[in-house]
Amino acid sequence: MGRKINISLVGKQCMPVYVYIEYAKPDYVVLVHSRETKEEATQIKEECGLPASLFEMQPVDYPNILNYAEALLNQFTYDEVTINITGGTKLWSLAFAMLANGKEHVSVVYVDQNNMIYDLKNNTKSPSQLSLSTKRIFLYNGQRNYRYTLLSDYTADDMNVLQKIASIPLSYYNDFTRLTVAKDKRWKNTLENATNPCLTLATGSSIDYDKANKKVEMVLYNKKSIPYSLTISSSHVRDIVFNAGWFEYQVATRLAKWKSTKEIWLNVKFNYAQNSSVKNEVDIVVNVGDKLLFVECKTQIFDNTDIDKFSAAVKNYGGMSSKALFIVRDKIRDITQQKCGDHGIMTFCLLGKNNKPRPDQELFDLLDSQILNINKR
Repeated sequence: MGRKINISLVGKQCMPVYVYIEYAKPDYVVLVHSRETKEEATQIKEECGLPASLFEMQPVDYPNILNYAEALLNQFTYDEVTINITGGTKLWSLAFAMLANGKEHVSVVYVDQNNMIYDLKNNTKSPSQLSLSTKRIFLYNGQRNYRYTLLSDYTADDMNVLQKIASIPLSYYNDFTRLTVAKDKRWKNTLENATNPCLTLATGSSIDYDKANKKVEMVLYNKKSIPYSLTISSSHVRDIVFNAGWFEYQVATRLAKWKSTKEIWLNVKFNYAQNSSVKNEVDIVVNVGDKLLFVECKTQIFDNTDIDKFSAAVKNYGGMSSKALFIVRDKIRDITQQKCGDHGIMTFCLLGKNNKPRPDQELFDLLDSQILNINKR
């Protein structure tokens, strides 16, 4: 037998094509595409690192498809051929599967959302056992334009900032939130552009942010006008203090203990292709080796349209195999829980009975039970 040839049918979801190429390491790859998926096929050809060529076919004209598929297979009569039918159109899959029948040198494979590889001719399956970087998984899903912070880049000083914020008495949290969650456009603009942003509330509570020295000074007043002072400094102090970043950091440190976690990104911002302006944001992305878990952290889900936006972001940026999780502090409303379920989004409330914190293992048990489920979307 001659070369190992992989013929891959290319649709809009490229991940299964990359997975099988990495798994099989063929000598040559043929990427079957339509006019609409030529861009995806070209990207795969450029990035797979192997000799490859493109082969265009009509997407739905079955007689034409059958003739073209047969002509392609006839080019590799003396080679070992494997056809990955995961992508492309259903008629392509049908044509190639029928033509492979009776040909000893031709196999047909399918890659599911868990990157399990099925040999349809021999009725066997095997895990791909790939361990991909987060960047590579995004690349395989067509994403290149983003910014992020690695959890592993956070320092002991950052953890000290988190602990100090977590120790703020509850009676001061109202003003703390008003100072640090920049809902006012003027304050948001000041945070972005001023050298030393500062804000004082009518209650007397105030915050000063020294950008150059990465230091935040706060004075908080409760309803009894009793002051509480806090001075904190670290390399990521801005990301932790403002816009509830401390909550996201706290959740990320818990997720880091999960046995399936390989890498964690925080403050992931996806930019428009044309410029650096932000199109969408995700609080946390967890790499579990061959797929991504997208996590949004909220005290409560007040607007159910947030569920639609999050679901769309997960599909657009993480592909079909990715998972989604809302982590909230307070109990989730029944209607919100139902809508998350409709979108295939997991939910986890940090507080259990009598408002006591739930143990990490309960979160990990949820993730373990869902991470290998096939998405319905």
